Amino acid sequence: MKFNEADRITRRKALSWFRRVVSKWPSGRVIEVIDRVTGGLGYRSQGRWDIVRMGYVGSLISWAERVREGYRVFEIGTGIGRTCYTVVGFVEVDLYLTVDASIDMLAIALYRNPIEQYRSALNKPPVKVVWIDAVKAARVLPGEYFDHVVHDGGPNPGRNPRLYSIEFLRELYRILKPGGGISIFAGRNPAWVDRIYEGARMLGFRHVETVSFPDSPVRVLHMEKP
Repeated sequence: MKFNEADRITRRKALSWFRRVVSKWPSGRVIEVIDRVTGGLGYRSQGRWDIVRMGYVGSLISWAERVREGYRVFEIGTGIGRTCYTVVGFVEVDLYLTVDASIDMLAIALYRNPIEQYRSALNKPPVKVVWIDAVKAARVLPGEYFDHVVHDGGPNPGRNPRLYSIEFLRELYRILKPGGGISIFAGRNPAWVDRIYEGARMLGFRHVETVSFPDSPVRVLHMEKP
C-alpha cells in the first residue's frame, strides 16, 4: 500500500464530503455521529468535554506507554483522533497508519473536529489516514510489519463481528512484529470479551493485562506477539 498516496486521496475525499455535507450539519448532528460511531468519548451530559477523562481512556485503548520512538503503528478506527493523539502527541513514531470505513467520521475528524489537539495530531507528518475497511486493509499489507496495533473497532463488537473474527485477528497477528503489542477494545459484554480473549490466545498472542475504564465495565485487552 502506498501510504502517502492513500492519505492524500483520503484527505481529498474527506474534504469534499465535508464541504458538500458535514459543513451543513448543526453541531448536534456532529455530536450524534461521533457518539454513534465511537460510543461516546467521555464528556459530561451537559455537553462539556472532559478532556482529562477522554485522554486517560484514550491512552488505555492505545496502550500508549508501550509505544517507543521510531515505532510503526497500525490503528483500526480513526474516530476523531483521540487514540492517535495519545501516541503521536508524545512519541516520535516512524509511521502511524490509521484506517476508518466512515467518511462521515473522517470528515469530522479532519475538518470539523471539536477537539483541536486531536485534529492537529491527525495532521502530523508520520500520520497517514486511509478511508478503507479495516479487514481489507489488513489483507493488502502483505509486506508491511508493525511494532504496535491499536484495535479500536467500535463500542460494541457484536455490531461488527468481522473485526473480531479469528480470521481478522490472524491477519493482525501476521503483520505484527515478534515482540510487538496489540491493544484490543473488547467492549462491555462479558461473552464478547471472553470470545475475543480466547481467539487471540488461540492464535498465539500472549496476554499481558486487561484494563477497564473508570466507572465502566468496558474491557481493553493488552497482548503481545511472542
